[in-house]
Amino acid sequence: GASSVQVSATVRAVFSESIDPATVTGSTFELRGPGTTLVPATVSYDEPTRSAVLTPTAALAPGTSYTAAVVGGATDPRIKDLAGNALFASSVWVFTTAALDTTAPTVAARAPAPGAVDAGLSSLVSVTFSEDMDPASITTSNVQLRDAANALVAGTVTYNAGTRTATLAPSTTLLPATAYTVTVRGGAGGVRDLAANVLAANDSWSY
Repeated sequence: GASSVQVSATVRAVFSESIDPATVTGSTFELRGPGTTLVPATVSYDEPTRSAVLTPTAALAPGTSYTAAVVGGATDPRIKDLAGNALFASSVWVFTTAALDTTAPTVAARAPAPGAVDAGLSSLVSVTFSEDMDPASITTSNVQLRDAANALVAGTVTYNAGTRTATLAPSTTLLPATAYTVTVRGGAGGVRDLAANVLAANDSWSY
């Protein structure tokens, strides 16, 4: 019954005891989409967690219901434990993947704040986004700090997925009584979310 499942998700079935790995196959652990279409996948068994793991070979379709089945019952092929005891009956469950994300991310918070004065000379610049971002897009090309002469301030940029925050740490101490401008690049090649939606336009502010 789960909904909003990521399209890259793997499917797991955790058992009450150790399972004979030879019985965990594509014939005993299946995933089917609309119209009972079998989803191509690799199936494996993880003994430490007593889990059968089904990994689709391609991303699942967004906004779609899928049915997973672990096969038991009276006839082979079926899941068995190490003593040859079969799963009493098949276990079947349904989940739905998340709808396709077409919403562009936005900047939700900025620090130092736009127009701030007396910011510390060692202050970090941080940008918090409205949704989870693709870390590969959070780079020194896409998050920049420039001085009053429009010269680029060297620094490092990192991304914290837990807080959805990009942080720029200048490599040197900033100059006193100087205006600085932060630019978060949008548009083609700019920062993007996990669904590859880019920030609509550059977001800039000064302090």
